[in-house]
This record gives sequence, structure tokens and C-alpha cells, in this order.
Amino acid sequence: MQPSELDTVFKPFFDAWSSFREEGELLPAWKNFKPGRLAAMLPYIALVRRIDRGDYRYRVLGSGLNDRFGGDPVDGNLLDQMDPRIRPFTTECLEALVRMPCGGYSEFSAELAGDSSHSIKTLNLPMTGEGGEPNMYLYYSQMWPHLSDMNRSKFVALGGRFVKIAAIDIGAGIPQNMVSEVRLEDKARG
Repeated sequence: MQPSELDTVFKPFFDAWSSFREEGELLPAWKNFKPGRLAAMLPYIALVRRIDRGDYRYRVLGSGLNDRFGGDPVDGNLLDQMDPRIRPFTTECLEALVRMPCGGYSEFSAELAGDSSHSIKTLNLPMTGEGGEPNMYLYYSQMWPHLSDMNRSKFVALGGRFVKIAAIDIGAGIPQNMVSEVRLEDKARG
């Protein structure tokens, strides 16, 4: 997928991320992040740091995401918010994003108590952390349909029915082995 193919909701986020890059650099450095360029999007922005394979810790989370998840998961593992059946798939995709590096455009089913008709769409773009390693992910996400009065206790998990991920070419190509979609049966998580 090319950046020009992104949903219009995500284009301002991609453009802001691109503006953090120094000339000649593929990825922006976290130290160049300017939150003011994302002011309207900040409630739905998350910064996640890759500690190791399967360990992706929230470092910063916007207030809208805190509300959606019913609390502040900072220092928690991003995978803990996901249905256990999609964690291996999600891990493979997150690893591919920093290995290539490339961006990721994803859609997860959002499981709410008594309501499974929602999805969360996310644009995930890598950044370099300390030492210049691509070990940071900057996320922007939106829920469809929007829930203006969502009760914090309603959120259960991401990806219980499906997850779709498309790699985005940010200048280094995209992984050939990145699976694009996983569909799960509508049955109790196990």
C-alpha cells in the first residue's frame, strides 16, 4: 500500500509524521516528535516502545484512548489489549514494521460487552528511539462507528472477530510475507 492510498482521516497524521523526519532519513527520531503538529489528533495517539519480540509497551497514550480502554495502560503491553488468538499474528506484523521498516494500516474488530459491531482503524508508523534503532511505534486510531457515550466498562478486547493489516511503503518497500487478514469464528475466546 502506498501512503496516497490511505483513508483521508489518516493523511494528516501521515503528513505530520513525515514532517518529523530529517532530510535524507527514512524514519523520524522520537526526539524530533512535535506534538503540536498533531494537536487535534492527540487524544487518539499512542506511542509504543518495542522492548523485545512480543513486548510492546505503551509509553504515552492520549486521553481518548484511555477512555476507550477504561484506564491508563501506560507501561502495559499492547498485546494485552488483544484477543489472545491474534497475538502471534500481531507480533509478526509489529516485528515486520521495524525490520523493513514500513508503516502499518490496520483494522481490528472491537469487542464491547453486548456489542460486536465496531472496529478500530489504526495507522502505525515506526520511529527511531535512543541509539537510532527503529524501536518506537506512533499510532493514530479511530473507532467506527464512533461512540460518543461509550461506557468505559464496555471494552473487552481487540480482534476477537477479525484483524486486517496492510503494510505501507514509507521508502524501503514492504514485507512480502506479511499476512493481510485473519478472521476468527464468533465464539467465546479461549
